Amino acid sequence: MKQVLSFQSRQDEGEPEDHWLVGRIATLPDANMPSPEVEKGFSVQAVWHERPLGYHISAHGTNRHHEIWDSDERRKKIYEYCPEIKMILDMKLEKERCTKEETKTLQEAQRKKEEEEQKKAEGERKKKEEEGRAKEKEEQAKEDEKQEEERTTMAEE
Repeated sequence: MKQVLSFQSRQDEGEPEDHWLVGRIATLPDANMPSPEVEKGFSVQAVWHERPLGYHISAHGTNRHHEIWDSDERRKKIYEYCPEIKMILDMKLEKERCTKEETKTLQEAQRKKEEEEQKKAEGERKKKEEEGRAKEKEEQAKEDEKQEEERTTMAEE
């Protein structure tokens, strides 16, 4: 990689970077490229491998290979083996492809979250109301005290 990059650079609008780099590495003298059997253990894109080094997904998951991603079982294995993959996927993909049970679980978790947020908002609203009432009582007490002082002063005069 370093050797190729020392004398060439890729144009942004050119071919995908992985294709560009592999094509140039393969032309180097004494290039030692892996066989397709070894290669598939590096990264899953279109050919399934049980425990790769990673997964290759382009365009945030919108350009995915159906042989890999249309299988609930494989997707579940991918998410368990490499949960970080969810960071680069369009999360709509996960919701579109979840099993009914997984969808139900996600919906239940969302419902609980919304209920907790509502309870928290209600608690904050009540706290503000109580603080407002306490402030009103305090102000009324000060006003009453002031009026009492005025009456006392008038009576003494």
